[in-house]
Amino acid sequence: ATRDPIWTAAEFMVTAVSGDRETARRIARQLPPELLGDSPRIDREQPIDALLAAEILRLSGRAEQAARVAQAVVRRFDAAPSEYRDTDALWIRAIAFASLGDTDRAIDELERARAQGFRMLVDDAYFLRLEDYPMMANVVKAPRFRSFVRAVEADNAKMRARLSARA
Repeated sequence: ATRDPIWTAAEFMVTAVSGDRETARRIARQLPPELLGDSPRIDREQPIDALLAAEILRLSGRAEQAARVAQAVVRRFDAAPSEYRDTDALWIRAIAFASLGDTDRAIDELERARAQGFRMLVDDAYFLRLEDYPMMANVVKAPRFRSFVRAVEADNAKMRARLSARA
């Protein structure tokens, strides 16, 4: 009732994950105006909320605006080829590329993150596994994605074993 951004984001998540189109349409009417124009502005601190908003726009029949939002997220987290891009940015870009239907580029970003030491498969803000994001639906079907997940899980198992051996 207070429209606290934390609860709005949680409502976005539940709506997007469940595919509840009726609630998505209601939420779409309340989306921040900066996401609805021709050049959506993306908050660097809450990019996943923008991608969830894009999914809600898509569920509401506004696929073109959803694509504009996802493209804006990609641009917001872009870096020159010679610049370091942190793993959080790569994670966000992967989800944005997935939103745009670009499975190969989504997995490329995840593999870059893994090469830099990224080993998380769960979003620590929403406690949702990467493959459970609705935007990732097509990506999770790709053999390369399943291979990526297996590699991360294997790395994590090795690290757990090493830590357990120290105890």
